Amino acid sequence: LKIDIFENSIGDCGEILGKINKEITKIMYEQGLTEEERNQKLEKMAENDIIKIKEIRRLEADEKVYEKMIDLNNKALVALCQLFGKDMAKRHKGNILNVASVAGFMPGPYMSVYYASKAFVLNYTLGLRQELKGEGVKVSALCPAPTRSEFWDVAGVKGSSVYSLFSRTSAQAARTAMKCIRYNRPYMIDGLLYKIMIQICHMLPVGVSAWIMGIVQSHIKG
Repeated sequence: LKIDIFENSIGDCGEILGKINKEITKIMYEQGLTEEERNQKLEKMAENDIIKIKEIRRLEADEKVYEKMIDLNNKALVALCQLFGKDMAKRHKGNILNVASVAGFMPGPYMSVYYASKAFVLNYTLGLRQELKGEGVKVSALCPAPTRSEFWDVAGVKGSSVYSLFSRTSAQAARTAMKCIRYNRPYMIDGLLYKIMIQICHMLPVGVSAWIMGIVQSHIKG
């Protein structure tokens, strides 16, 4: 399943993914289908349900938006991993690659829910990796740096110096993702600069990391 461009707010995507997840579950448990027929149905659904979002609205700090963000980043991810992970375990083969973020390694004042949701993705993935290790299923997390995409419009920070100077391309992130799968790494950070940054954050007290990120985020958010 592919999400191309956001048409509404990121919160609306949580509802859409929830509906898609129900459709996937329905197909997976439909009786009388061969594996080939099941795969064909899934492929057809994926082709028809590409989410295209043309107008981006800046995230507002209200409860509903945060709930939808958690639905999208966490609940949908867990549901899909549980659904397909069980099937992979039965077949004793398969790869799961979840998209976390460099944000998952540190607190992120002024984008706290987003950073925390990515920390959840990273830790959930590492735990699931250990659970499915003996079943022949490989589970990894991609931790991209800030990547040039529509997300920056959603967050309202596209004009920041971080975006113009330190962002990575989607092609670079994709290459890192393929390396992560090929070498079966628990996780992989995209970009040398961000690998160094994460190492530095690990050496600092959490409170200091939060203070530094608060300064950075307040500058980015204007």
